[in-house]
Amino acid sequence: MNRTSVLNGKSKAVLAAVMAGMLCMLAAWFTGRITHPDLVVRHEAPQNQTAEEAMPGMRMSPEIGKLMEAVGKNPMDGAALYHLAQHLVQENRYDAAENFIARAVAIEPHNPDRLYLLGVVQHNLNKNAEAAATLEQVAALNNDPSVRYSLGILYIYYLNQPDRGYGHLRQALAHEDTPADLKKSIADELAKETSSKQ
Repeated sequence: MNRTSVLNGKSKAVLAAVMAGMLCMLAAWFTGRITHPDLVVRHEAPQNQTAEEAMPGMRMSPEIGKLMEAVGKNPMDGAALYHLAQHLVQENRYDAAENFIARAVAIEPHNPDRLYLLGVVQHNLNKNAEAAATLEQVAALNNDPSVRYSLGILYIYYLNQPDRGYGHLRQALAHEDTPADLKKSIADELAKETSSKQ
């Protein structure tokens, strides 16, 4: 037996194995189509029906539509992702907002504005421990008194860590750029701490 016939025999065996595998995959796909017809049902809007009429629960503002189009054209457009998440938050669509703002943060992980919005969304989804961790990152990047105030409220009222929360409130109160109205809110919260210890 010469070398060429051995190679042809091996080649034929490999080809037969590949073909058998493809036939198995095709059979599995066909069986799935028969046993799970819901996978192939198409929901097409009748002619002259708008996308909003076809999906009544999925109405979107023109601004969201434009931003979705921009993100579709360039999925790495962090600014469009951020603005899209902002608009979704305004419409209380936090699940969708979380997806887009998380993508914006992944593109620019040290952007405090994007991180802050992610923390707000996480809080509104009752992911308060995650929200606190995100806002801690913001505070480390940008010692903003409003972020410290948000952290204080999160720790006191949502995470049962009042000492940590009041610590953030004191830092916010001591910050030189804290606006007067925020100082009053912080002072009111700190007064609650004092009265609770008496």
